[in-house]
Amino acid sequence: SATGSPRVIYASSASSARRTSEDELSTSSDNDDDRLRHFGFNLRLSSRLQEHDQYTHPDAGMTGFGVGFRFIPVSFLTLEPGIDGFAGHDYYGRERTETTLSFNSIITLNPNDPIQVYGLVGVFTTTAEVKGVDPGPLMRSNPGRYSYVGAQIGAGIELRVDPALGFHADILGYTRQRNELPQYGESTADLRRDGGGGMVRAGMSL
Repeated sequence: SATGSPRVIYASSASSARRTSEDELSTSSDNDDDRLRHFGFNLRLSSRLQEHDQYTHPDAGMTGFGVGFRFIPVSFLTLEPGIDGFAGHDYYGRERTETTLSFNSIITLNPNDPIQVYGLVGVFTTTAEVKGVDPGPLMRSNPGRYSYVGAQIGAGIELRVDPALGFHADILGYTRQRNELPQYGESTADLRRDGGGGMVRAGMSL
């Protein structure tokens, strides 16, 4: 028994060392996973809800694609700066492209459920380029460039297939104001300095 004691002590020490090493690796992996869950990004397709009446051009409408970079400080709150690009035709049928930089706060009401409901509020800035199609009194014959600032609010639903993958759809309402003062030679179509509208989006979060 005297000769067996050192072997028992050695085996016990080795087993303890292995368990300690495994626990440290597990803790490190969990910490890495926690850190990764704090960051992500979002890909989305968007469609503007265009105003329609008897004067709306039949080609009016804009669609776009965007990406958001997400930081999740707590489970129910997501902070998301993003960029979106749009292309299409405005109310008067003129070709129009827009680039929007935004910052949104997303509040999830039930962050631990696979089907999550959320609200969104944010601010944005937009630059737009318009090409006229008719030199008449309501249209521009020359390209016009504009910039806007605005705010938006909305709500949506997200299906979490996995903690690292989700699919979402939402609807937003926004209001915005043009930064520039009306310039000499601008037509009636370009004199509006404020406006608003809606947008439907769908995409995935990683």
